[in-house]
This record gives sequence, C-alpha cells and structure tokens, in this order.
Amino acid sequence: MSHPYIYPGAALLLIILGILIKHFKCYWLIAGYNTMSRARKENVDIEGLGNFFGNWLFTLGALFLLGWLLGRLGIPRLDLPFWVLFIGAIFYMLLKAQRFDHNPRTTRDRVVLGLVLAVLALSTLAVAGMVIYSSLPPPIQVEGDSLEIGGIYGVSLPLSDIEEIALKETMPPITRKVNGFDAGPFRKGHFTLEGMGRGRLYLQAWQGPFVYIFHADGYVIINGHDRQQTEELYRTLTGTTGIH
Repeated sequence: MSHPYIYPGAALLLIILGILIKHFKCYWLIAGYNTMSRARKENVDIEGLGNFFGNWLFTLGALFLLGWLLGRLGIPRLDLPFWVLFIGAIFYMLLKAQRFDHNPRTTRDRVVLGLVLAVLALSTLAVAGMVIYSSLPPPIQVEGDSLEIGGIYGVSLPLSDIEEIALKETMPPITRKVNGFDAGPFRKGHFTLEGMGRGRLYLQAWQGPFVYIFHADGYVIINGHDRQQTEELYRTLTGTTGIH
C-alpha cells in the first residue's frame, strides 16, 4: 500500500503547478520552453501552451485525487493500471503540445522528441506487460515433499510445515500491502490481514470461497476466478497432500 499522503500530495502539487502556469503566467515552469533562446520563444504560442499545460496538470491532479478517494473508500487503486494511464497521458500531452511551437524543427529536435516519446511508449508497454503477467493465475503443484506456488511472488512450502488446509467463504480485510501486486481482484505477494498478521495472497477474484493454507511461518490464501475453480483447487490440494 502506498503511503496515504502520496496521492493527495501529488495531486496538490500538480494542481498548484497548473494554477501557476495557467493563471499566473509562470511559463518558466514549462520544461523545454524555459531553456529556449529569446528568438525561439517568440515563435511559441505561449498563452495557448500555458492553458494547455495548465488544463492537463489539473486533469492529472484529478487522476491522483481519484486514486486517493478510491483508496479511502476501500476500493483498490489498481496501482499498475493507474501508472499505465498516467504515462499514457504524459505521452499524449507531450505529443499534442508540439502544435504550439511554430519554430522550424531541426533534426536534433525531432530526434530528442522521438527518443522521449519512445521511452514513454516502451515504459507504458512494459507496465502493461507486467500487469498482464502478474494477473495470470499461479501454477500450483506438489513436487516431492514441497508444495510449489510458481509465478511472481512464488513460494515453496515443505509439506511437513503445513498444519492445515481449509476452505472458507470469507477473508479478513487487507490492512497493508507489504510487498506485492495489487490490481483489481488480483493480489499476489505479501499482505497483512486484520487479525491474522502478515501472510501471502494469491487471489484471482473478489469473492470467496478462499483456500487457506496454514503453515509454520504463517499462512497462504488462494482462490480462483470462480467458486468451481477454487473448490477444485481445494480438493486437489487436500487429496494430494492428505492434509485437512
């Protein structure tokens, strides 16, 4: 879980910058324009550029506020998809801002802009790929004397350490994400649950049932996309390990 003040703090900063640029004409805050020569600045529609950047900073600030509000309401912020959207918005903003610059484009200008946009595009694709990969259900199987949970944040549990495997309809609220993936119903990694402390989650759906695996060092909670898949997982695990 992100620090509770990061989202509203970022929103406040973006909105203040938008006000300074759009309403107080602090155009020196616009990266790129502030380093132009006087002659090149004369060929920039700075009022149009200032209004454009100001409006987009308000939009980005509102996006952060929405993320914070969803968190306060107990709805996951979908952190990685949020950053895909944020990076995509920056990409669009930089691309569309070029229409306010009427200076002839040099080869260097085109190369620099192309590199910046390429980095943003690759970053967006990388984050999107991480979301897709992290959302895949983990492979679960018994190998020798261990229960192996593969994929991102995977773990190997010795069967001798497993104390109980149970099927339950509900799960306590998550109080903290320690180190893991959190996007919509998909949760993987280390989380802290109310009344249970720290453990591992591998969730594919909001609703139960949930397979609880209690072991010597804590617990693991798993579910599938639907009830049938989760119940089948429970039968497979108890049948394979002989633990109930």
